[in-house]
Amino acid sequence: MNFIPRSILLTGCLLAGCGGCGNTPTTPEAFVSATLTADTGQVLLDNDAAFASKLALVEKAQHSVDIAYYIVDSDYSSSALAEALLRAAERGVRIRLLTDYSAAYSQLDWFSMLQRDSNGQLEVRFYNRPTRNMIMDAAYLTLGCGESPIPGADCSQAKFAEIERTFAAERIDGQAAQDLNISNLSVAGSGDFLAGLYARNAELVALAVQQGQGLDPTTLRSGAAASDPAQAEALKRLGKTWLRARYGGGVDSLKARVELAFARALYGEQIDPVFGALAAYMPLERADNAAARRDWDYQSEFLHHKLLWVDGRHLVIGGRNVQDSYHMHPGELTDKYVFNDTDLALTVASGGADLSAAFERLWQFRPMVASLDEVRAHAPNAALAGLAVLSQAEAACPSADAATPDANTQADCVASVFATSAPSLDQRLDDAREKLSANAARYRSDYQPSVHTAPLPVDANAGLLYLENLPFRDGQRGYGASDSEPDDWGKHIHSAWLTALEHTCQQASAEQPARVVIHNAYFLLPANLLGALGRMLAGDGDCGYVSIDVVTNSFATTDLNAVNLLAAWQLKALDEHRRAHANAPAAANFRYEEYQQQPGQQQLSLHSKVMLFGDTLFIGSANADVRSFIMDTNNGIALQNAPHLVSAWSDWLQAQREAGRIRDLTGNIGPDADQLMADSLAAMTALVSKYDRQQRVSPQQAAELEARARELFLAVYRESQAILRGDTSAAERFNSLLKVI
Repeated sequence: MNFIPRSILLTGCLLAGCGGCGNTPTTPEAFVSATLTADTGQVLLDNDAAFASKLALVEKAQHSVDIAYYIVDSDYSSSALAEALLRAAERGVRIRLLTDYSAAYSQLDWFSMLQRDSNGQLEVRFYNRPTRNMIMDAAYLTLGCGESPIPGADCSQAKFAEIERTFAAERIDGQAAQDLNISNLSVAGSGDFLAGLYARNAELVALAVQQGQGLDPTTLRSGAAASDPAQAEALKRLGKTWLRARYGGGVDSLKARVELAFARALYGEQIDPVFGALAAYMPLERADNAAARRDWDYQSEFLHHKLLWVDGRHLVIGGRNVQDSYHMHPGELTDKYVFNDTDLALTVASGGADLSAAFERLWQFRPMVASLDEVRAHAPNAALAGLAVLSQAEAACPSADAATPDANTQADCVASVFATSAPSLDQRLDDAREKLSANAARYRSDYQPSVHTAPLPVDANAGLLYLENLPFRDGQRGYGASDSEPDDWGKHIHSAWLTALEHTCQQASAEQPARVVIHNAYFLLPANLLGALGRMLAGDGDCGYVSIDVVTNSFATTDLNAVNLLAAWQLKALDEHRRAHANAPAAANFRYEEYQQQPGQQQLSLHSKVMLFGDTLFIGSANADVRSFIMDTNNGIALQNAPHLVSAWSDWLQAQREAGRIRDLTGNIGPDADQLMADSLAAMTALVSKYDRQQRVSPQQAAELEARARELFLAVYRESQAILRGDTSAAERFNSLLKVI
């Protein structure tokens, strides 16, 4: 059974190869980025085997290495890989590394060190840069308003007009920066604001705004109240919920995610919690800027690709990032989570040029991709790197008092100490190189790789389709997706999945029953996939000879508890829908399973993104959740005509069941609403208690959180019910509600 009909594969853009198709294929015929054949291939189920495969390819690279990952860390195994990249650069290999801005910014010096020490052979770019609108807003926030302590009618419009003039004059690559919606300017405290934002340092964000608003920068650090209580309260609210939701940890992050999702449940996208907080500090013409509001709403539209492409011939793709959690087994050098994941390694025989062109399209997409020089221009990290020195300077410098009434005395002292004591960029890069060497040495001396699961060979004649979810639409940034037109919005993976579900039903028979297996870290389906499964379970597509297995994380094994809490309510709606059509002769069978925590072991969390549609296996980076459809880029390979691989992978999955790692919970996913609510709130309370070791959550806060959680759980349930009934208006509401989770 073909994953994509042969008539589609032989038409349209694919005849010429995707390299000549432009940035955005917009027809159903063109959602395959590359059609490949391979001399050899392996499915890598073991962390050590996956890392060894990547390391060997880099060590043998002769001409080029192209890398795209959401996370590229500086920990032990990642340092060993970085050393190999630098050695490849010494051999004259050209290396291009694309990683996500939000995930990478805090390690800006690390990436600059790699560039510096590569003799010009290694270049790093960050994906999803702050837009021009966002940088202008950061300038507004940190500029202040002259005589008025709180922005309003008396705010000095001349200052804001000056910002407009400054940004209007900027040109990038010979074009007006406004046309690209990007900027490399740092105006007022905008650079420090963005540095704090992307480094997840709320202190620097607040400090940048305080300085811009004319406040004493020491008030934040001393805990003293600002002179105007209203201003202090407004500053306290500045993006606080959003920052905690995006970047926080523990109970604060959990609370913030619930609060943000609850706001969307009530109001949708006509109010954005982020922009609403920022707008209080901006003049009316900026507060009403719909384009800026949209940019902030999609600030977390991540690069989620996983790709290592060497010499235009050797490929590793799948779910693993570059980090110890994905490349080591539990032990002394691993921390908290170790992920079970799946990668695919191929030696490509044909189609490599199209795959290279696909990487090139992302690498060159200026509206979202920034070089490190550009990052340092619009978001310099000197203040971030010197925050510790700033603390020391404030402690050493005398405070203003009656004997020294000049308030500038301490500020001048702090500035002087900071200027002489803060580490220079060269020193920071030297420190990063020392860290790389030390981490790599410890990995080699203290970690002993041991492959626990042998790779699974790929059938010699397998067909290989490279698929992507892309940010392009008509050559421009797309901002999200249409539930009913995924291909038109660049969401080619999800379009292919929907097509595959339909064809699985069409080609299954009594003689040849078929399986759909969703083996995925997160199961919180976007509206279109939920609707498709609903139709299969209702028998609308003649799916009586199809079985659907969902295998995902339990609450005990997941690294994102919020997903499981919300998914339980979608599952309830799906199970009720299934039971209501249980007697339909053409309905598909359904089984739901979860991974279980193994006693006495460090937490092992499923991170694979593997889908089986009949005899076609998909291995990639896309989760079975709303975020992967609406927000992030993703990539993967669909393997067709590989019966031996499908059989071997199915046997491996069955072995996980027999070993007790996977538990069948099909009979427990649809309890009555009261019981499920009690279970959900109990799980949330346990989670809060786990993280709230200092008992910061008051009884009133706990009650408010519970009330909001109730409404959110019910919103997920009701919208899921509506989607399963065929209510197309519910799709946008549902996807908007959960896209940032």
